Amino acid sequence: MKLSKPFIGVLLLLLSCAAYAQAQTETVSPKVVRWTQGAQGCDLVYKEGVGFYVLKHDGIIIYLTMQGEGKYLSPFLQVFNGSMKRFTVDPQSFTLYVPKTHPELIASLDPYTVAKSVGNRGRLRGALAAGLAGAATTQSTATVRDNQGNRATVTATEPDTDAQERTRQAVQDNAEANLSEAQRILQTSFKTNTLSQGEIATGFIYFNNKKYPEFVLRFPIGDTVYEFPFVKAPQSKSRKQ
Repeated sequence: MKLSKPFIGVLLLLLSCAAYAQAQTETVSPKVVRWTQGAQGCDLVYKEGVGFYVLKHDGIIIYLTMQGEGKYLSPFLQVFNGSMKRFTVDPQSFTLYVPKTHPELIASLDPYTVAKSVGNRGRLRGALAAGLAGAATTQSTATVRDNQGNRATVTATEPDTDAQERTRQAVQDNAEANLSEAQRILQTSFKTNTLSQGEIATGFIYFNNKKYPEFVLRFPIGDTVYEFPFVKAPQSKSRKQ
């Protein structure tokens, strides 16, 4: 049987569509490996009183501890590549998944933004303290007599130079401390690393801390997504007497 050219064209189009549909259905989702207490490859160890979550999978060893109770959450991460593969770990790919009524996915922060925030906060405190320093005064009293022998007590108000100097020194110390903190953030933050076998990358990742009762830290390494769930213990409220 001889097929016409229009029929062959339609047949080829249908075959192409079927192949595309099959490819779409066969798309492989990333493998997800979650830290679970007691599971194979999962552990919780303590070093100098700090708890580290340990996750071992396909030659990759991850150490993780969660820090930060102030403005920022700052998980500290160590990734060791003991596999034969070469992969890249990018801090911008880290997210916090918050399983609320309306789930949220929180992106990690640029460490330069965090360092700048720390520096700005220090300058604001310094300006306020400097203003208070200028207003510091001291009072002294003296008894005086007029030409007729009448006595009166006079109170004199003058700048308290000692208090002003102490405040100025405190402002300077605070500025230096904030500068050191900003530098520490930049130096110890997790950088984008491409790891070959036997190499290690470490550093802090930063997130805004909105005091979520529970969240999951997620990040991809190669074709695997790693998850670390965290649940904060509820704080008891003291009763008013």
